[in-house]
Amino acid sequence: MKDTKFNKVCKVWFLGLLSLLLIGAASQGGKIIQGLVQLKSYVTATNADRGVNINPPTEAYVYDPLADVTDGTDAGGTSCPAGTGFCYYVDMSGYRSGSFQLILDSDAGTVTATAYGTIQNDCAPAACDYSDITSDTFGVVSLVSAAAPATDLWVDDSNKLKGYKYVYISIVAATAGNTGDWRIDSKRVW
Repeated sequence: MKDTKFNKVCKVWFLGLLSLLLIGAASQGGKIIQGLVQLKSYVTATNADRGVNINPPTEAYVYDPLADVTDGTDAGGTSCPAGTGFCYYVDMSGYRSGSFQLILDSDAGTVTATAYGTIQNDCAPAACDYSDITSDTFGVVSLVSAAAPATDLWVDDSNKLKGYKYVYISIVAATAGNTGDWRIDSKRVW
């Protein structure tokens, strides 16, 4: 092929582009191997690009043990908006889903767990207005231990919890002797 002026310009342009690519690859951590550009993510041992997991499974959720109470009082605590029972709050800001594992027991009477939620963003957790979300979000009614153990796993399969600012689990003990036991664990998913 005859070396015309057009061919010379194309060669110079191509060599200039190739130089820029090689310099750019080297500056980004790539290697130049036998005139080829090897990107930083390439693994020669497996002859494949390395995948990077931006949100690894170990960092995709937050686990919180909310309560582990033995012989809880029937009088309740002061953390609930209504002033009766015990309330265990979870801030759902930034999370798309969550679940609660509940273990209730009582020697006599009942221990009842119910889930409540609010979308209010301008209040402290105990000062917000809440609605019962147990049935709508988890598809179950309140969990009740009537002088026998009761356990359940409430899982938000539909990502409804992402719409709430705060969610709390209310425990109301009516054991006529402060014999209620409850354990609540929570897991929130990013």
